[in-house]
Amino acid sequence: MRILYLDVNATISNPTPSLILAMLCQIGELNLFGPGYVEPSVLQAGLTRFIEKHGPYDYVIANEHTIFSSLKDNGMYNYYLIPDLYDQFYSSTTNLGPSIPYLKTMLRDFVVYDGAPKLLFLMVSDYYTYNSEQLDILEQSSAYIVGWGKQFVKSIDDLPNLSKETFGKNATDNWFNYVTAMESRIISMPAFVGYNEFDRTPLSCREFDWVVPGVGYWARKEALEIIKTAGKVTIKNNWWRLFYSGLSKLGFKPYSYEFLQKAYNQLYCQSIKSSRFAFACGSGLEYPVRKYFEIPALGSLLVCLPCAGCGELGLIDGENAIICPPEQMADVITDLHNRSDEELQVIASRGRDLIWSRHSLNHRAIQISDCLEAVKNGTYSGNYWDSGELYLLQN
Repeated sequence: MRILYLDVNATISNPTPSLILAMLCQIGELNLFGPGYVEPSVLQAGLTRFIEKHGPYDYVIANEHTIFSSLKDNGMYNYYLIPDLYDQFYSSTTNLGPSIPYLKTMLRDFVVYDGAPKLLFLMVSDYYTYNSEQLDILEQSSAYIVGWGKQFVKSIDDLPNLSKETFGKNATDNWFNYVTAMESRIISMPAFVGYNEFDRTPLSCREFDWVVPGVGYWARKEALEIIKTAGKVTIKNNWWRLFYSGLSKLGFKPYSYEFLQKAYNQLYCQSIKSSRFAFACGSGLEYPVRKYFEIPALGSLLVCLPCAGCGELGLIDGENAIICPPEQMADVITDLHNRSDEELQVIASRGRDLIWSRHSLNHRAIQISDCLEAVKNGTYSGNYWDSGELYLLQN
């Protein structure tokens, strides 16, 4: 199959955009259109002209960069949606400046294009911030949406701990309502990991007992305090987060340099690889964030709060992860330190095997390829997940 992908030739610290490109390359012939991929004069001529010259294509795919390029920073949107913030958080080997204004033209052309099936990959979004303007754009595009479906998000009414987050008061049900109503046009797709994100160091050979990676959600703070009082345990210090934060406050824009992006990701992965246990939560939103996949892949034993769709992803308490409600964290952490390395290693290894067999790049490529084929044939009417496997709903 031939795929045209609309994007910006730049990287952020989140590996998901690069993994999407790798996945699309794996399932078909991929052409790229956007700032940094073609000359400004080609962008000026427009998407339709490009397709006429280089097509036909079986699918035309865009993402947040294109579809939300008209948004202005209001303090709520993710930085990767706002072109005005690219110079702070993006690294690129090309001068994007002359081309960025054409993102709005790309948005217009994508919305009106009615040739091959259209898809939108929305896999680096904070869905709780979506507003009516964004949903209107999705409607106007008439595209199939690749992102978290209704199994992986919850209504605010079903999130008792959301009020404990600083952003909780700003969360909306807009995305939840949208994917529930538009199920037949949602290609529900959770996070996945690349082949370089796996590690097989035994738990017994790891330097530290615990790490709590990521920003300070309420449960992560609480878990860290409980771990600190658990006795003689070693905890991996995430010092580099303070270092990067300090650079940002001084105006150095560390995330705009590729080598600093790579260093950040290496330090992050190393903190997990060197720890026996790693705690994860999806904030008060109970999101199935990437840490639910990264931690088992890197060979640490995943200790986590339940997230939306935990069982559907294949995560099972005591089988391939340790899953506990907040009120049981203290008892669970104490219990883990009384269990043998051999017993814990079995659980950790099963977790890594789950991610390798069902949530790695190769498996996602097969899954998305099946969905695309159903879209092309006009038979796609949704999908669902069970035990880490995707199942199609077809007409």
